[in-house]
Amino acid sequence: PNDLKALKSSYAQRWLESAPELAKSFAERTGTDVARAESIVRATLTQQMDWMAMGLFQKLVDHHNIGKTLNNMHWFTIETDPEGPEFFTSDQPLIIGPGLANPNAYVCLPIGPHRLFWAVRDPAGERQIQNREKDRMINLINETLVMQAHERSYATSDRHLPFMQKFLALEPHVSWFTRLSEKWAADSARELSK
Repeated sequence: PNDLKALKSSYAQRWLESAPELAKSFAERTGTDVARAESIVRATLTQQMDWMAMGLFQKLVDHHNIGKTLNNMHWFTIETDPEGPEFFTSDQPLIIGPGLANPNAYVCLPIGPHRLFWAVRDPAGERQIQNREKDRMINLINETLVMQAHERSYATSDRHLPFMQKFLALEPHVSWFTRLSEKWAADSARELSK
């Protein structure tokens, strides 16, 4: 939800910044007064903004190269002792590092209190991950998930509340969509300063 909100907000801002140019073009084509044309353009953009942003969101999520990269990764799951420590989750449960283009890239996602999904670029990475000490890995993943959360993290019991309170949102995840929004804002600022 936070990613989509950031994308919609920056997308709307970019389109509304272009409203004067669009209005000028519309006024020239239709013979409408420029002020009236800008009012029409802004109303139309405002009305269509969510639909347009969702179209862009779908294209970004379905991006061919990203999908191909993920599909070509080596996928596996790890199951841990049902009597041992559990995996948590959060409103940002996906761990990706160090970038999908990197040969050491990985994707990690808890899919249950004692099951973890992994995808790695190099199949040899599975052996390295499987050989890690499980309790230490669980703690590190839980810490990461809780720290990168925006507002919420989850476990199966209240006994984990002190851990959650200690680490919740210390380093909130900055999504690709948020970084894209920040890039658009920086590009707009550069254009205005010219």
